[in-house]
Amino acid sequence: MNRKWKYGIRIVENMFRFGILKKISGGKINIQGRQLISRKAKICVEGKGNIKLHGMNQIEDGSLLHSANGIIELNSTFINRNCTIVAMKHITIDRNVTIGPNVCIYDHDHNLDLNKQDKIHYKCKEIHIYENVWIGANATVLKGVTIGKNAVIAAGASVVKNVPENAIVGGVPAKIIKMRK
Repeated sequence: MNRKWKYGIRIVENMFRFGILKKISGGKINIQGRQLISRKAKICVEGKGNIKLHGMNQIEDGSLLHSANGIIELNSTFINRNCTIVAMKHITIDRNVTIGPNVCIYDHDHNLDLNKQDKIHYKCKEIHIYENVWIGANATVLKGVTIGKNAVIAAGASVVKNVPENAIVGGVPAKIIKMRK
């Protein structure tokens, strides 16, 4: 089947699918523009969570967007196969971001300092990924990280600190390899 036809069918399917999903979720899924989302991708909203899709996002098979009382905002983003994005606070991904396969993005982690009196089981901090970022396969982006414009995250990197604009980072934990021109 011609690629244009395939994408056309996916857009029409998503208009119906997300129209129903929007009603079921009580408006917690906000969709503006056309979406190219695989029917094998999962989109979940819990509690006070919210998912906002702006522009034309492409989300491939096996990917998961899970808003667990948090907010996920995507704006013309490409998300490859089997990616996991889970928000308990806020994850923003700006225009023209390309995310490779098997990437994980979490704005929270477990509270290891938990006492018996504590009710908060997670520590949460916002994530912001600015425009024109490329994230390589199997990379992980953890809570509290800001990735600047035009940055490149190498495959397999674990990003635990902010990444400046035009930086190429890699490793575990990710460190600056060089700056783009």
